[in-house]
Amino acid sequence: MSHHLNWKNQAWIISLGLVLIVLSYLADDLIFPVIESLRSSYMDAVMIWMTQLKSLVFVMYIMTTVFALESKHGRKLIVPLWFSFLASYAASSLIKMIVMRRRPFGLESIFGIWDSSFPSGHVTISFAAAVVLQQLFPRIAWFWYLFAGLVGFSRLYINAHYLSDVMAGALLGYLIGLGTIYLASKNKLLKLPKQKPILDKLKFSWHGDYATEFRRKLLHMLVGISLVCLLHFELITIFQIFLLLSLGIGLSFLAKHYKIPVIQWFLDKFERKHTYPGKGAITFFVGAILALKLFPTDIALASILVLALGDGISTLIGPLGKIKHFLSETKLLEGTLAGIVLATVGASFFVPVHEAFLASTLAMGAEAAEIKFNNKLLSDNIFVPLVAGTAIVLFRSFVG
Repeated sequence: MSHHLNWKNQAWIISLGLVLIVLSYLADDLIFPVIESLRSSYMDAVMIWMTQLKSLVFVMYIMTTVFALESKHGRKLIVPLWFSFLASYAASSLIKMIVMRRRPFGLESIFGIWDSSFPSGHVTISFAAAVVLQQLFPRIAWFWYLFAGLVGFSRLYINAHYLSDVMAGALLGYLIGLGTIYLASKNKLLKLPKQKPILDKLKFSWHGDYATEFRRKLLHMLVGISLVCLLHFELITIFQIFLLLSLGIGLSFLAKHYKIPVIQWFLDKFERKHTYPGKGAITFFVGAILALKLFPTDIALASILVLALGDGISTLIGPLGKIKHFLSETKLLEGTLAGIVLATVGASFFVPVHEAFLASTLAMGAEAAEIKFNNKLLSDNIFVPLVAGTAIVLFRSFVG
């Protein structure tokens, strides 16, 4: 989004944010055991510093204001930046007073009864700033979102918020940041040079255009997260998944010969060209069923999340990178690294973080290497969860 607000692309991001808020609400109580496993004296010191409002304001507002004074373009952004601070603080405070959600573990005694949990004010302020700062320092846009993300994690780390509080704060802040930039550009306080959106520039020589891959992988991640939630809360069984797979195979056969309403729309929007209809969804459920049959439940759910999150984000981030991957002639290293990070976070909901990291690293390495059989590429939807699950099983067998 650097220097350009492409509202069609923002709609996808906002839609994803809304879905993640709903899913994170289901995982509110699952996050705290994961946080406990990460505690250390070093993490305590870092997170306590990160979670203080004065640290956030100093890094994202005061320090950047000083640098902004050095250029004409930067000076134009100072007013929008501080406007985003006031707007995000006011909006989050108003919603807090309306919702009045209690803090985790009864921490109202520390924060005050009127300073309720939903949404996180710190996260709202930090993400609003990140959007504005992306216009001021586009080359390090990743840093502002990483810093905002760490602020959110710090709020979870000190048990000040539930996961859904943080996700809601991130989306609210993002919306306020977009609104700030929009108002600034309309009032000529900020001049955004016109250019083609980055999604239109990027191409996948082996898959097609980036916009299609963006939609595919977004759906891929949402389906994976939803499936894991349904399995975890015992709302679906392996047999029911098998029935869905069978139905999908039947629809795929029919769709190859006939245009079926609704199904054809999904294929046009989410399916790659020159492949059989629904291949991605079919292989995804095959991989999920194999993981559930071969591994214990905790390992299986972790493996499915490695596939959903790791494979999904690696495809989205990879084309934005610059470092050639040592395991692949067509992929970039940044995609694999992003996949390892997000997959580790997801898998650590069900297995210890060191097992999650090991499984994610090996699985994403295999995904980058593009494993072949009889000179044909194997579907990563099938082998990624198998590699992840096998890595954890072997680790437990040899290390205990």
